[in-house]
Amino acid sequence: MSKSKEKIIGFARKRGLKIKDLGDDGFLTEYESNIVNISCDIFHGTIKEEIVSFTCMIVIGCPVDTQLLARLVGFSGRCSTSASLILIKDGILAKWTMLGGKHIDEDNFFTMLSSVAVISNSLDMSFRSSYGCQSGVDFVRDSLREKDGNNVEW
Repeated sequence: MSKSKEKIIGFARKRGLKIKDLGDDGFLTEYESNIVNISCDIFHGTIKEEIVSFTCMIVIGCPVDTQLLARLVGFSGRCSTSASLILIKDGILAKWTMLGGKHIDEDNFFTMLSSVAVISNSLDMSFRSSYGCQSGVDFVRDSLREKDGNNVEW
């Protein structure tokens, strides 16, 4: 188990954050009415560092047009280099990264988690009102219920 994953389990336990362990794929958690996937990866560059990624499904079923692409580029341009919006086949993902391992601490982890959830909720509302697409949170919840039955355990 990576050092980041061990620390995140400890942070969650200490603050009462319910997380669903996905094994090598990290964790899922519901935070600030958003579902966030937290993964811990090792970057194998010249310096081996752990990276913690926070990913949210913003919306699903969003029609792609030039206005949407301009909004995505504009958002990504205003964000730090650790944040990006990713256009996938039927939707939009938001992804933030931070250094893990010895660099991650409890306050930074929860600041990032909170920021991810708040920004994702805001983007979700904005894209749904503009394009009439499905909420990413609802899509993920429905997918989890389908996979795990009606009883989704965190």
